[in-house]
Amino acid sequence: MKSRDTELPNKERIKWIDGIRALAVLCVILCHCTEAVYEIDAVHMSDIFPVSEVFAVICFTVGRLGVPFFLMISGYLLLDREYTYEQCLGFWKNKWLHLFVCTEIWIVVYRVFLSVYGDRSLNLGVLLEEMFFIRENSSSHLWYMPMILGIYLLVPVAANALRATDIKLLRWPLIIYGGFAFIYPAVAAVYGILGIKHSLSLQFSFGFSGGTYGIYFILGYLVKKGWFQKYKNNMCAAAMTVCLGITVIFQLWAFYAGFTYKLWYTFPGLCLGALAVFEIFSGMKRVLCYKVVRFIANYSFAVYLIHNIFRRLFMTPVLALPTSRPTKVLLLYLLVAGCSFPVAYLINHIPKIGKYILYTK
Repeated sequence: MKSRDTELPNKERIKWIDGIRALAVLCVILCHCTEAVYEIDAVHMSDIFPVSEVFAVICFTVGRLGVPFFLMISGYLLLDREYTYEQCLGFWKNKWLHLFVCTEIWIVVYRVFLSVYGDRSLNLGVLLEEMFFIRENSSSHLWYMPMILGIYLLVPVAANALRATDIKLLRWPLIIYGGFAFIYPAVAAVYGILGIKHSLSLQFSFGFSGGTYGIYFILGYLVKKGWFQKYKNNMCAAAMTVCLGITVIFQLWAFYAGFTYKLWYTFPGLCLGALAVFEIFSGMKRVLCYKVVRFIANYSFAVYLIHNIFRRLFMTPVLALPTSRPTKVLLLYLLVAGCSFPVAYLINHIPKIGKYILYTK
């Protein structure tokens, strides 16, 4: 199978990657704005109008696609390479260390911000525990940072191992790892929804796979290698519709049964739906409104870092408005996105330190 984009010059942008990256950050903002307006649990979801409940679940599901997109983009761009000794050191210095410092900066920023505008105290001991990754971050979206740092640390090693491996050999390990990573959590959730008491406890070790997030990386790499090219866009679109539809229905079923199910990246329908969307984008020859898309893509990670500040600032006044919840979600979404991108642009242009603070290229 022929890899995609193998003949592109190193410095030429891949337009469809910009498209999926822009979509990813817009999904993340939607997810967090939906969570700000709706309490995603069985008690609260059962107390609202069915149309509003379906709206919330659809928005939340679409929003959850953001992280899989980011992970698959990284796998697509970083794993189909050869890393020499010097390139490994360069990767760790220029990418990993930069990301590490950026993470530490934003852990401090959010701890200080939430001590002023939230309910967190500015406790030095707690702050240090967060910075050493031995305590949950004060801002929930920052869970992504230590996770991606852990994966990035071995990206050069994994890439070299993949280059030395016949790609066909990945099929069975991927199926086995994927079964435990995605099927087991779904089965456990079904038991909970049906009220079946169980003592299920996953004993299988994910070892070198990177777990759920590592599998998303590998899926991005497999798209790059053309594994899914035989599936035409209409087939991928059908798969996307079915998989995401099942994901929405599963959540609604859980809430109807009085079981709180918080959709996570381990749900198989979400994984396969995200993969179908990614494969559709990978075949795009043209991206509409590319200048706008490129701007959003350029600041996607920066906006990921800062958008929760604006969500926190706007959440209370928006929730106080005498309007429907779907309207509040849309209004909060526009306010958060509308402020985050200009602020990211301004910070990025601070001489010498702007790009470092936001991990922009």
